[in-house]
Amino acid sequence: MLHIQQPSPSFFWQTFLITVLVTTPTLRLNQRQSLAADPQKPATGSEATPVSSITAQPGFQVELVRSAATDEGSWISMTFDERGRVILGRDVLGIGRLTISDDPKNTRYELIEKTLRHCRGVLYAHKSLYVCATDSKGFYRLQDT
Repeated sequence: MLHIQQPSPSFFWQTFLITVLVTTPTLRLNQRQSLAADPQKPATGSEATPVSSITAQPGFQVELVRSAATDEGSWISMTFDERGRVILGRDVLGIGRLTISDDPKNTRYELIEKTLRHCRGVLYAHKSLYVCATDSKGFYRLQDT
């Protein structure tokens, strides 16, 4: 069972600022704007941002592991849990989990939460998943109980 609670507002800002700094420092403003979704174009969910359009810092590589399937929504935030699984905040509704395998056929996606809307930020820490869900108007702590 998944337990959801809202932490104190001061904790939210500390975690949110850390998340923003960790996930966006290497993108220049023009890169962020070029990767932004076009609101006039319907989302297909079938293609990820091309690897060739992403600039990585020296010593880092960019690799496309998997694109979202049409029924998996648009993935707008991500973190890793203690088992190395990718936790994905979805644009419209819910949170997904991607278990990556060496064999792409065995990579598994599952919806683990389906009530939070527009999950712009996810952070896994201290055996909890913290989620900033803007259209649900809150910051939430999720725990597997």
